[in-house]
Amino acid sequence: MVRIAKHAAENNKVVCMNMSAPFLCTFFKEPMLQMLPYVDYWFGNETEADEFAKVNEFGVNGQVKEYPVVTIKSEDIVDSNGAGDSFVGGFLSQLVQGKPLEECIRCGHHTANIVLQRTGCSLPEKPTFV
Repeated sequence: MVRIAKHAAENNKVVCMNMSAPFLCTFFKEPMLQMLPYVDYWFGNETEADEFAKVNEFGVNGQVKEYPVVTIKSEDIVDSNGAGDSFVGGFLSQLVQGKPLEECIRCGHHTANIVLQRTGCSLPEKPTFV
């Protein structure tokens, strides 16, 4: 992965990485740290980010910008499987179109919200993001 990421960096390509699960942040601590300098977009949920910071003894100094998620009632959540991956898919769908970060995040939130309200990781037949 590092070899590919270095190649991408040398050729002005975007590198995305997903933390995937908290235990991976511990088990693959060194490989993740080796990738970090080459990653443009690193996806992870709060639990994964906390674990990565903990195992690497990172402090939280600096500025954090929050992007509120689309509000959803707990009774409307059907299945959380795939919601994080759906966020990434929505995000990337806008990134490849050259949209600004805020729009990428908005689409990611929108897509994850839809997936949360359906069984399995599925989307409606017609897109609803505008």
